[in-house]
Amino acid sequence: PMSRPPVFLAIAYEPLRRLYLDLLSMRSLQALCVATDDEAVLESRQRQPGVLVVDMEPGLDAARARCVRLKSAAGDDCRLIVLLHVPSKDLEQVCLESGASDVLPLTDDSEFVAGRIAYWAGKSEAEESSAQAAKA
Repeated sequence: PMSRPPVFLAIAYEPLRRLYLDLLSMRSLQALCVATDDEAVLESRQRQPGVLVVDMEPGLDAARARCVRLKSAAGDDCRLIVLLHVPSKDLEQVCLESGASDVLPLTDDSEFVAGRIAYWAGKSEAEESSAQAAKA
């Protein structure tokens, strides 16, 4: 099988970044830590991520701008997954409208979150576009 593109972890809080790095490598996914959005943007130019995971603080305008920036840097083929520090329906909606594929509260079980990341990392473009076509 073709090697899957890496998962980028753009999670500001270091212990959390380390936790997901471990959980993903246990699922034999190649994960790469990026400390900041700028680093995520630069790394995305070097190597196309399959999934970009970011943690998001409250603030609708900031969240919208951040999702749009990261999604455009990471490319159409990349899934953007947003982890919310403070779950809110409005914030979730803004992220989904701004390019996120999935929005999960950080209060969720970390194994569950890692499972969702693995799920998105395993979805190929072909599956995704045929699913989109079926919806249209």
